Amino acid sequence: MKYKNARILIFCKAPVLGQVKTRLVPMLGEQQALVLYQELTTRMISTCLESELAPAQIWTTEDHAFFHTFGELGKVGHVRIQQGDNLGQRMQFALSTALLESGVQRAILAGTDCPPVDKSYLDKALAALEDHDAVLGPTEDGGYGLIGLRKVQADYFSDIPWSTDSVCADTCSRFNRNGLNWSLLPQIWDVDRPEDIMRYQQFCQTLPSR
Repeated sequence: MKYKNARILIFCKAPVLGQVKTRLVPMLGEQQALVLYQELTTRMISTCLESELAPAQIWTTEDHAFFHTFGELGKVGHVRIQQGDNLGQRMQFALSTALLESGVQRAILAGTDCPPVDKSYLDKALAALEDHDAVLGPTEDGGYGLIGLRKVQADYFSDIPWSTDSVCADTCSRFNRNGLNWSLLPQIWDVDRPEDIMRYQQFCQTLPSR
């Protein structure tokens, strides 16, 4: 492992029919939305496990059988369950838990909806935490698809208007208010709207075959 003192947290929902990619259900239907979600999640988990950058953890809404299929790709350990009443509390809990592990000095948390997040992007995020307190991977819609920290405070996640175009800006303001030295990674995009489907399909066509 390149960063033995770090952890990569994969943040995701359990792949349950009708509960994932709900914005795309009117276009795809529940079954195809589930298939797309499983594909995106598989891509992200496999990327993290195969990168060998740092130990990876799966943080999900429930311990679903889907996640246990990744054991042969690398050591995942037990699936960790998200805790909290909202997204901010759940991310805070996961990052705090990881950073409390013995010897862990930095942790990054990433969702599964951003295809551009690859090994190189994860490496940049972990490297940024060598000399920064925090790092963000901003998305085109004003949110972020990755956050990395060396220490966690509730203020970074409390009272943030989630699912708005100001999430990243508001989080950066919190970092400034707390005197953090933070870094922004290159902007990425996620698969969340009908127009993202064709972009994702074109993206997949450009990838080298394994």
